[in-house]
Amino acid sequence: MAKPILHVEHLAKRFWIGQTQDRGARYIVEKAFRDPLSMFTPVKCREFWALKDINFSLEEGQAMAIIGRNGAGKSTLLKLISRITLPSRGCITVRGRVGSLLEVGTGFHPELTGRENIFLNGALLGMRKAEILRNFDAIVDFAEVSEFLDTPVKRYSSGMYVRLAFAIAAHLQTEILIVDEVLAVGDSRFQKKCVEKIAEVSRSGRSVLFVSHNPAVLQSACARGILLEDGQVAADGPIGEILTAYQKRHAWTTSGSHDFIPLDNLPRHKGLSPVFRRAKVINNPASSPNLVSIGEELELHLEALLPPKAHEDLQILAKVASVEGAPVFALSTTHQYGPLNAPTDALGQGSHPTLSARCRFTFPPLTSGTYYLSLELYSRDTLIDELPSVIALEVAPHDYYGHGYRMPLRNGALLVKGQWTVG
Repeated sequence: MAKPILHVEHLAKRFWIGQTQDRGARYIVEKAFRDPLSMFTPVKCREFWALKDINFSLEEGQAMAIIGRNGAGKSTLLKLISRITLPSRGCITVRGRVGSLLEVGTGFHPELTGRENIFLNGALLGMRKAEILRNFDAIVDFAEVSEFLDTPVKRYSSGMYVRLAFAIAAHLQTEILIVDEVLAVGDSRFQKKCVEKIAEVSRSGRSVLFVSHNPAVLQSACARGILLEDGQVAADGPIGEILTAYQKRHAWTTSGSHDFIPLDNLPRHKGLSPVFRRAKVINNPASSPNLVSIGEELELHLEALLPPKAHEDLQILAKVASVEGAPVFALSTTHQYGPLNAPTDALGQGSHPTLSARCRFTFPPLTSGTYYLSLELYSRDTLIDELPSVIALEVAPHDYYGHGYRMPLRNGALLVKGQWTVG
């Protein structure tokens, strides 16, 4: 039996919070000269285990997603595998080279041009010049930066950074490709292009570790997933089952009790600050709070605390998707009002006005099962807050066609009545 390309055994990582001794002797000596009494002051610190006893293997040609909330240990695990930091316990066995794309601009020298950084990154990955030259044109074409190839990358936008970094990591022949959630920086067209490239990389026999908060992207790119909870592997299996397990653990049910769901402390993507404060979906009080029915009138209530200078051209977007992440329908304020501009009746006063909104809608004819509602808020086409899969909507079993046969979800989420003539 072939050995796995990556084997992680009893892996653990500990950090000391409040610790100063890991800054080195020079720091301690300088601090003692500045404040002699600090030598006699006890340092308050505690240990924090970001990862605890992680075990899994990755086979050649396998694309695996790592799923979990912010703080679950995903980025720490990828940094350990990439040898950016060392484990506190356990071991990692890697057969081959690892190409990592963990943060925007990782491995780039800002003063060097895009062309020079391609060769620099290739050298850091252990590639020979001939191998880099062989893939050079493909990298430039994929990244779509040929016009700026001889421009220092410090003048690149974040999107250009990501395009070039991903192109380098994907085209240079490392045995394992690691991609963190940096693809969220790119536009949807480029994300689709990256997902297709990840699938191509996997088919070529190379292995992929992929982190993203987009379930549709994970479903398209990966066949397997592991779910991290509090630094431990909570589940390992087919990607569909792992996504279902994750969403059932973290999505809220509908608010039949009319209670608001607090949103302040829920995890956001990197770089986004909490703007949505609370939300609720009100369904028929006579029905179960976690069930919705076809044709039922629902009402979505939202409150957001807007940041400074984000009061104009606002758009609220509520998207409903299947458990696999496939989009089903969306509700947007622009469908009714166009961009919302301050001051309006919906906006409060002050530097951080409160935006209150509600949307009444009729639930469409969908096959029975679980669906998830995500929230997005834009200002001048810039995403300022996003909460994926935050509310669960459980569609009750029903006989939509009136003949006792319920359509399976594999035929699509939407139910449509047609008039057939046969004969």
